Amino acid sequence: MLNSLEIEQQLMSLGFAQNPIKKKRIHEFTLGDLVVYTKTVTNKTAVDYVSKRPLVIQPEMVIRRAQIDRLPGIDPDWATYYHNSNMTAFSKGRTKNGKNNHRGIAVNVASPKALEQLLATISERPPAEPPSPLEDIEAATDLPASETERQTLVDARIGQGQFRRDLLSYWGQCAVTGIAEPLLLRASHIKPWRESDNRERLDPYNGLLLSAHLDAAFDSGLISFADSGSALISEQFLDADKLGITDSLALATIEPKHLPYLQWHRTYVYRG
Repeated sequence: MLNSLEIEQQLMSLGFAQNPIKKKRIHEFTLGDLVVYTKTVTNKTAVDYVSKRPLVIQPEMVIRRAQIDRLPGIDPDWATYYHNSNMTAFSKGRTKNGKNNHRGIAVNVASPKALEQLLATISERPPAEPPSPLEDIEAATDLPASETERQTLVDARIGQGQFRRDLLSYWGQCAVTGIAEPLLLRASHIKPWRESDNRERLDPYNGLLLSAHLDAAFDSGLISFADSGSALISEQFLDADKLGITDSLALATIEPKHLPYLQWHRTYVYRG
């Protein structure tokens, strides 16, 4: 694994500029709008570099977790944010002590090539909202040749057809609020359609029937659900209470076949 000094050398070779102010407690590197940090030693040690997850990327990159986890030689710590008051380019979040402090995702990087691949991934501007159905359908490369089968899968992406009928039959009403008016309900995939295979795209256990505002929040990762069915609310969802979304909400029912999909959503979509 690359240590902090080796990563800094690679960043400089790629055109990153070091912020001269951030020299002591952490080093800041910028290339255009992209900002990353490298850790520095805080106590006297035998070496003047950091070996354990020395690179820190912006916390919002959790939205790209599925892509980052596929990169060879990249090992992020998704479980615990790294906090440092000098990472002023990054957003703040609550620490274990209950304070708000700048935070990031600390990463192990195995090689210069792995670093370049990671930087290329995080330099892509995160989407302001989830891809539209048309964008997902146009990007899909695994749709069947059969026009009938293809249309069934396309209908599932736009929340119509057999997939919607199956969810209406299973849930009968919003899976959380109990709203029964069909015009206000959305057939939502738990594991997003774009990430699912063709079987999963039609699996009713990969679906929730949700009222429109819950569907939007779930699709964008602002909420998710535990294996118990209890609602999970991202700390990024500042207006949740204004919409009546609290951690007292829960799925009306849950079966073992739902659990792998909910696990996927919590891991790769939820902004927890």
